[in-house]
Amino acid sequence: MRDELKLSKEYVGEQEQPRKPWYKRRLVKFLIFEAIFWLIVGYAVYFYSGKPKVRVDYLAQLNELMRGDYKDESNAWPYFESASEKYVELPEELVELLNQSSGDWAEFSEEERLALNEWLAANDDAWNDFLVASEQECCWHEYDPPDAYMAKRSEYDYREISLIECLVEYDDTGMTLRHVAKQGSLRIQRALAEGDWQEAWSYCRALMRAGMLLQNSKGDLIEQLAGLGAGNIAHNELARMAMRPDCPIDMLAEAYTVWRSWFESEDYPVLNYESHRLNLYDIIQRIFTEGGFGGGHMTLRGAEAFYNHAKNACLISKENMNWFIAFWHAGRDDVMEISDAYFEQLYRQEHITPYEQHNNQERSANDIIDFGNSYRYFVPSRMLPNLDSSTKLVHWGRAYYEVALTILALRLWEAEHGDWPGSLDELVAGGYLDELPGDPYSGGSLVYRRDGDEFVLYSLGADFDDDGGVQDPNSSWGQGDDGGDRVFWPRGGINQ
Repeated sequence: MRDELKLSKEYVGEQEQPRKPWYKRRLVKFLIFEAIFWLIVGYAVYFYSGKPKVRVDYLAQLNELMRGDYKDESNAWPYFESASEKYVELPEELVELLNQSSGDWAEFSEEERLALNEWLAANDDAWNDFLVASEQECCWHEYDPPDAYMAKRSEYDYREISLIECLVEYDDTGMTLRHVAKQGSLRIQRALAEGDWQEAWSYCRALMRAGMLLQNSKGDLIEQLAGLGAGNIAHNELARMAMRPDCPIDMLAEAYTVWRSWFESEDYPVLNYESHRLNLYDIIQRIFTEGGFGGGHMTLRGAEAFYNHAKNACLISKENMNWFIAFWHAGRDDVMEISDAYFEQLYRQEHITPYEQHNNQERSANDIIDFGNSYRYFVPSRMLPNLDSSTKLVHWGRAYYEVALTILALRLWEAEHGDWPGSLDELVAGGYLDELPGDPYSGGSLVYRRDGDEFVLYSLGADFDDDGGVQDPNSSWGQGDDGGDRVFWPRGGINQ
């Protein structure tokens, strides 16, 4: 009874405890709100405070990288630059014509040949400069500040102008050099139609040499890709020449010796991304503060500066560069770390095949920086173009080179034995090839098999499976949903 009474009193006591006065409850809420408010104000002050400090001249670093140990003599760049300036663009009606043809001179009508000859004649000076460039020993140039900037100043101050503003001045040259090289394909086909095999062969050699010079220049990626494209044209045109029944055996032997010697002492050239790395570093130092939490933060002033420097070089709208992005952007240390990881993966992807990357389930460089939704790393995701895909071009270029060498070896074997070999292993055993041509998408060699009196030569393509030598006409390397192989021979694959 006493226990029940005690419990009853305790219960009543609990119920009867007075509530906190209303002003105390409001005071607690106010203090919580005030704490949040001052936290926001404190971060806002931190966010708005600070000023980026430009300490490093990345233009000078890039020029030093470009120069290397090269000499002024035998420099191909002045001739490449002259070829770019003299180039006459292809008329619109001829663009459509060439897009619909395989490039064989015999396919064109008399009227079309006259129009093409007129355009090629207008580009003779540009082509001759390109040929002279291909005979030089090195290729380098310095990047200069824009003329509009230097017209108002007596000397260059790296703190006033960004590296990207210097690089964009040279984009047109790199893009035009790609077109100068492309006309080489037409000149080769025209020479073959006229029976001038030596001229066609000399153009192939010049394209290959010019491509190597540009690709090894360590300059902007556009210039290097122009070189890679020139080399691919040389490989493909040489393979087409070699498979013509009337191709002279002595020319085949000479081309085989030259092509086999290109990379005896070094690997196939890869792309150099240092201009993009230095450009990103330069942008970071111009829009982030230095030191403090996270190594520094992006300021609104820095965000505006980023827009001003980037608007002419990448796809960006001013609406995207608002306070929200600057407020939520990762700190300077994180941006530098993820950018270095991105470039490290790019270089790795150039030295492992797509098959090895796929088989090892390695993430790609693009996976490191999410290009689709990356407000946290907005600056690197906008300043770095899709370089991930450029690493595939390196592997494709190496494949084109090995295909050209393999077809030359096959033709020499056929000329000596009167028939095609039963397998590529016979070419290696007979000394025609040092090793089997690698397939970037299989982990093995390119697929070769006899097909009646002919043969088929192909890669498994980007879907990593063997489709029996069937290529999707809308996807040269099987990147589409339907997959498909990359067929190098029969001839249809070479044309693509």
